[in-house]
Amino acid sequence: MKDFNKEIGSRLKEVRKIYNGGFKATIEQFAAILGETKYNLSNYENGKANLPVRVLKVLYEIGINPLYIINGVGSKFADNEAGRILREKIEQNNENEKDFTKMSSEELLHQAEILTVAAGNIMKIISERNKDE
Repeated sequence: MKDFNKEIGSRLKEVRKIYNGGFKATIEQFAAILGETKYNLSNYENGKANLPVRVLKVLYEIGINPLYIINGVGSKFADNEAGRILREKIEQNNENEKDFTKMSSEELLHQAEILTVAAGNIMKIISERNKDE
């Protein structure tokens, strides 16, 4: 059962990483969308807890195919309006990827947030390495 939970958790993490229009949603953001705590979501993603049916229902409502989460078969996107919109947004963002001139202001702000966090993480690593040397 544990391996089954890990497989489900891996697919849940996979969709979290593309949910935000092709961009990664943080665990806090995705947990809030699902009506869960970040600790519960972390446990689901790591296979430490069973994914409740209520979460599968919310996933479907936001455009994620619950059958894909459960067994890895079929499309990641739900066969509903939310799934269609999410798929189109991701496809559009994939076409525009790294071409900042084609991104909306909202997408540019999101990219700036991602790059700022990445830069902060890089600076932290450099700082820690400099302390060790």
